[in-house]
Amino acid sequence: MSNKESLSWNNLDYTLLPFIKRAIEAYDFEHLTPVQAMTIPMLSSNRKDVIVESYTGSGKTLSYVIPILERCVRDYSYETLKDTDLPHNGPRLKKPVNNSFHTMIIVPTRDLAVQVEKVVDFILSFYNDKSTVVPDDDEKEEETFYNAPKTLLLVGGDKKQNMNEDLHKYKTSKPHILIGTPGRVLEFLKKPIVNTKECAYLILDECDRLLLDPSFDKDIQQILFILPKQKRTGLFSATIKDPKFLVTKTAMRNPFKITVNALNKPKELTLKYVLTKTNNKLNQLLAILQKSEYKKCIVYMSSANEVTYFHKVINQFVRSIKDNQLFYKFPSGKELPIYSMSGKLTNQQREKSLELFKNDTISGKSVLLTTDLTSRGIDITDVDLVVHFDAPTTPEIFLHRSGRSARGGKAGNALLFLQEDTKELGYLDFLKIRYGIDLEEIYCNFDIDGYYDIKQLYKWVLKDRLRFDESVSGFVSFINGYRAHSLQSIFKANSINYLKLAELFGCIRFPKSPEVDAFLKDYQKLDCYFDDEQREHITAIKEKNGWFVEKFNMDDYPYSDKTREEKRLKELEENKKNKQSKSKKPAETVAWSNKVESKEKRQERKKKLVEKREIIVQEMKRKAIEDAENGVKSDYKDDIEEDWKAMVRSSKKQKKSDNDFFGDM
Repeated sequence: MSNKESLSWNNLDYTLLPFIKRAIEAYDFEHLTPVQAMTIPMLSSNRKDVIVESYTGSGKTLSYVIPILERCVRDYSYETLKDTDLPHNGPRLKKPVNNSFHTMIIVPTRDLAVQVEKVVDFILSFYNDKSTVVPDDDEKEEETFYNAPKTLLLVGGDKKQNMNEDLHKYKTSKPHILIGTPGRVLEFLKKPIVNTKECAYLILDECDRLLLDPSFDKDIQQILFILPKQKRTGLFSATIKDPKFLVTKTAMRNPFKITVNALNKPKELTLKYVLTKTNNKLNQLLAILQKSEYKKCIVYMSSANEVTYFHKVINQFVRSIKDNQLFYKFPSGKELPIYSMSGKLTNQQREKSLELFKNDTISGKSVLLTTDLTSRGIDITDVDLVVHFDAPTTPEIFLHRSGRSARGGKAGNALLFLQEDTKELGYLDFLKIRYGIDLEEIYCNFDIDGYYDIKQLYKWVLKDRLRFDESVSGFVSFINGYRAHSLQSIFKANSINYLKLAELFGCIRFPKSPEVDAFLKDYQKLDCYFDDEQREHITAIKEKNGWFVEKFNMDDYPYSDKTREEKRLKELEENKKNKQSKSKKPAETVAWSNKVESKEKRQERKKKLVEKREIIVQEMKRKAIEDAENGVKSDYKDDIEEDWKAMVRSSKKQKKSDNDFFGDM
């Protein structure tokens, strides 16, 4: 039997329900992928828990969605479904009783949860084949349609739907399948109305992140405690380091491990890298976006601040130059659409941006600037170029990012930017030794100096204080990303050329930070490359107290936005008033009259203390003489001084205890 025949949908060891077949035809999937061929029968038969590790874009989502829908329909059908006599349309289903549900699917991000729900709902849209409906006057009996299984999305951060609305929808619609993120799912399951006893399946997609990331693990452990022990569990990811550890954390029972080309790349994916100077990275990116052949490109940056800033730089600065003929324009005159997606956007803004990028088929080319928010699970058709503008913090994220391209058997490319002046070349050796991944170097012969120069960038930044704020935020975020990198032996903060980094972000002066201070102090001793011209440049900047442009009063640097500028001016005025009031206080406290008065008070207290001492001594002497006259032996004469001090100390302790008591009250 040939490989294609063995991966035919008809060669499964059971018959797929007709509505699932219709959905597969609509997807135009002629053959099973290897991971689907091994996973679907295992989960559908309800025989074993599974741990599935397969490269990105291999069809993992369908490998658990199809068997879950199969089991859900067969378990809730009023009639027993036989493979030899399956109904053309979906059968009549029982509703979950006592507020129970059949399946729980958990993913790490809201965007991935929305995507999984869309996949499930798309397949369920074929539950009834309405093309078989006949006119009323036909003699044939009219087809009866039944409702498909229902889903409920449980994600946070949505103002449109809070937890009470989720619970109301759960009670009224009685969903069979729940899809959500850990925090919202846990909050939902804790509600008394939710019955978890009938849960038959638990799916953890991107399980390595869910179970190993501290921000998710605690919630997942509580969810596992709430859900019943007797259920089927499926763990799915492209990068599973320690399967035994995951089995222990999830209490799986004798799971079946499925591995397909794990920690490797699909053969259709080409991995390349390009060396660039730090201050020239943006020009290099623009050259690639301009000259390369692609339909959709995703550019990954290390932080949301970088995405926000560079999105503005490209859209509002580079493309706004009327005589800039280098940047890509379509024959119609329309410019290259560049979208952004990061955690700084609202949920609605992210969804809109992602949909615009996905559905942009008219332009011919489109670009998405984003963070690792979209590095896992997000499936976007026709992405054939991924650019790692900043090296990912872990090798696993490198594989997940690159896997946004070359999905579903289509060809794709991934390009890694490496900064030659910060010695990032060691990353290539690590990928080769650890994962057996080779990257081919490319040499861009593009005119990368023709898009903009640093003076133009400074001029643009100086027009709006917000641009300055965002350039500094991007600069600091880049440093933080370096410090958080898992490969500290390669990505070292002291190897960053802060001069070139500041030029990359268009900083008009060096941001204040310990790293920059250390750089300016001992830059010649740091582990990065400098030529004589750069040394002279750094010396000149040090003489200007860190300014890259002519120094000016920052108090006179306005925001373009009127509301923001009014707020700044108001805060500036308040700060001036506070400084004036603080400057007056020292004059009051150091006044000569106050000093004299203070001295007089000290002398008065000292005088009272001496008088008190004399009184005590006199009293003790009197008592000693009186005892001697009465024939009583006494040691007062020798110990008068010491007893006096003891009495004073006792008096002070008594006062302190009284003060503490009333202070507590």
